[in-house]
Amino acid sequence: MSNLYLKQAVQTILNSFLEQRQSSHADIAQDVYRTIRDEADLLFQRESICDVFDSDPFGLVKPDDDDDEEAVKHKEKNADMIARVKKLMSVVSKNSSATTDGYSIIQAIVQLRNDGNMKAVKDNVRIHFSFLREPQHDKEANDEMNNKLCAISDVHESESSRDTTTIAAKRKCNGSLDARQTKKHKHDTGSNLASDCIIEERENTSNADTTPDEPYNSAFKPKTIITYKIEYSVDYGKLQKLFGVDIYASGEFPSVEEAMPIIDDDDDTKDEESASCADIDNHNKCKVEMSTNDSEYEEIEMSSNDESEETTNDDAADRFGVFVDPENVLEFLDHLNLNFNEQSVFHFLLMFPFYEHEWDISGFLLSSLFDDDNDVDGDDDNSHVSCCDTGCMNC
Repeated sequence: MSNLYLKQAVQTILNSFLEQRQSSHADIAQDVYRTIRDEADLLFQRESICDVFDSDPFGLVKPDDDDDEEAVKHKEKNADMIARVKKLMSVVSKNSSATTDGYSIIQAIVQLRNDGNMKAVKDNVRIHFSFLREPQHDKEANDEMNNKLCAISDVHESESSRDTTTIAAKRKCNGSLDARQTKKHKHDTGSNLASDCIIEERENTSNADTTPDEPYNSAFKPKTIITYKIEYSVDYGKLQKLFGVDIYASGEFPSVEEAMPIIDDDDDTKDEESASCADIDNHNKCKVEMSTNDSEYEEIEMSSNDESEETTNDDAADRFGVFVDPENVLEFLDHLNLNFNEQSVFHFLLMFPFYEHEWDISGFLLSSLFDDDNDVDGDDDNSHVSCCDTGCMNC
């Protein structure tokens, strides 16, 4: 009953506001309601982020019973910084779309206005979020689609009175689909990828040798590719990438097998140089295993004495790669004048709920950045907690 009263109250306020706008500004009713809808959604997104901050899924703010005095003080500082972010934060845009054939995209921009305490910032700092899930269609599916398209084309040709030139151009569909499938997909964050006409498949490697820029070997054919990245900009300037996570899934859903990390070949010789991350707030660079879309990948050889683990089906396991730019992370914190340490800054960024939590993006990122001895990489801790474990409505 209270929900009904709320709806009636909202309708009364909106109707009154519309009458006022029409009498004083001659606004069109649809324009007014459209603007109200869009702004209400952005306010809703902001409240959803604040709800995640309040729930504190990574234990960034709320003290535990076993925390010592230093840990309690550290969390009190985090609480002050989170409170400041909430006051400065607004959601500029949020777009999401999904199709029945498995494509999904989530894009959002969160703005933090300058409160006078930021460094080298005139107006604002914006955080850009981009999530993309793309199913990969194999050659057999493409051949079947080709046959259907050409059958339809033949029917139309027999019923059409167009000239032979038009018919010849039309029949090029016989090979056009496969040609499009061989084009390597490039992300366009400014386009609406939910539309089928602008979605291109990743390179079909079923009959080709493994190339250096492939993030998986020739025996592994991902059925789904997930990419997630966070970037930031200062005063509407150039985007600077903070981190990215790529997941190459063996199926349409996350595998029950343990995921396998992939790394850049050039980083193999660097693994012995550093074993841990230094504090970001002390401006020491982190040593992380990182990969980029322009680098050659190879799978980490994982050995085990357990015979049951040796029989694990590697083809059923998902692969993932992580990229982090430590210098950009440091500059990001400097601009905002935030003193998060090397773990807290990633916990902070992962609390923004603009990704599909079932793909364990937070777990892949944190396990790649920090050692097993750290608190973020255990089975009984928050290493695999995402913002959506709190029941947020964004994912």
